[in-house]
Amino acid sequence: MTKINIDQIVFCKELYPRDELDNENVNAYRDAIEKLPPITLSKDNILIDGYHRLTAHRLEGYTEIEAEILDITDKKEILIEAIRRNTTHGKQLTKKEKHHWAKQMFQQGFDKPRIATELSVSGKSVDRWVKSLEDDQNEEVLTLITDLYLRCFSENEIVDELARNGIEYDRSTVNRKLEAVQKRQLSEMHTPEDLQLYNTWKVFQMPGEQMKYPGQIPEQIIENILYYYSNPNDIVLDPMAGSGIVGDICKRMFRRYWLIDVNPINQLTTKQGDSLLNIVMPIQKKADLVFLDPPYYNLMGDDYPDNGFTKTYDTFLNSMGKIFDNCIKASNEHAKASLILKPMNENLFDGDWLDMSFDCVELAKDVGYKYIKRISAPLSTNQFSGSNVISAKDNKNMLNTLRDILIFEVE
Repeated sequence: MTKINIDQIVFCKELYPRDELDNENVNAYRDAIEKLPPITLSKDNILIDGYHRLTAHRLEGYTEIEAEILDITDKKEILIEAIRRNTTHGKQLTKKEKHHWAKQMFQQGFDKPRIATELSVSGKSVDRWVKSLEDDQNEEVLTLITDLYLRCFSENEIVDELARNGIEYDRSTVNRKLEAVQKRQLSEMHTPEDLQLYNTWKVFQMPGEQMKYPGQIPEQIIENILYYYSNPNDIVLDPMAGSGIVGDICKRMFRRYWLIDVNPINQLTTKQGDSLLNIVMPIQKKADLVFLDPPYYNLMGDDYPDNGFTKTYDTFLNSMGKIFDNCIKASNEHAKASLILKPMNENLFDGDWLDMSFDCVELAKDVGYKYIKRISAPLSTNQFSGSNVISAKDNKNMLNTLRDILIFEVE
């Protein structure tokens, strides 16, 4: 075993058997960080086993992690080892994941007994999974095409990505598949279960399975913003993506998405980049909706690392001006932008009142946005302790649960 710098670890999606990141599992690992077993890497530092453990360490601020290094470099061997380890310990591969990788192994020439052994399933399961391989493969390809489309891949890029997965489709075939997907999705329009009909929204509670991350907001807020200010097939830009939850909601509502973050938590869907410097969009594509949920200026807290948003109120406003300018350059004509902000005092109960909403409206106007809507999305009172409430009463202070959603349109 050896300690390795987290930045040196290489994550290859095509060599990792899991479909997605499990937020609840990451949260559990963060609570038991010192008891976690080492992750497993290839000789050239490709991650074989432990993506959830690696993510937990990153979120907890670790720069190194204990690792077991295997003397392998062949990609086929790495994949088989990853599958073997993910079926024998920790969070087990799901049935869907085992089904997927059984077919992948079968197509690569592995016989059925070997597949059953490596995936720890019965021979009957393998027989059943590969029996309808052609039909299932078509559905899987459709799912992959849809996923790539929602991640803003062009048709040519989708063709290239399919080829890397051993699937030979030309551009016209991809186009026909996408048309079928769009027709099906438009017939199943997603309306938020908790649709808000007024401009003061209810107090949403954070679900337990949502990843713990500074500044995280309930997904119902994102759903309602997307419902009112975007349409299926629109591109949603999140230039400060954090945990990447906006992408999850976009997939559910059939919006394309482009996620950027300085330190991406979910490398499966989020691009690394500093949106304060510039925003690089896919070629010939621009945003129809920008989703902005910046770190709040806060003299009291230290949830966020030092950055242009959190140093002083002046640097916060300066950073917001840069973000607005970069976002409008990356947006289509008449595109919308939503901004979630919490006006606040310098301190919990006193100091100057910092009307971040008012100030940001002026900044947005300066770069060419038109201010069109203000929505109240109050915070839960659970953020305050009993002692906070007593102190507020004693000093005749009102506790602040104000949170605004500001909507803009490119003029």
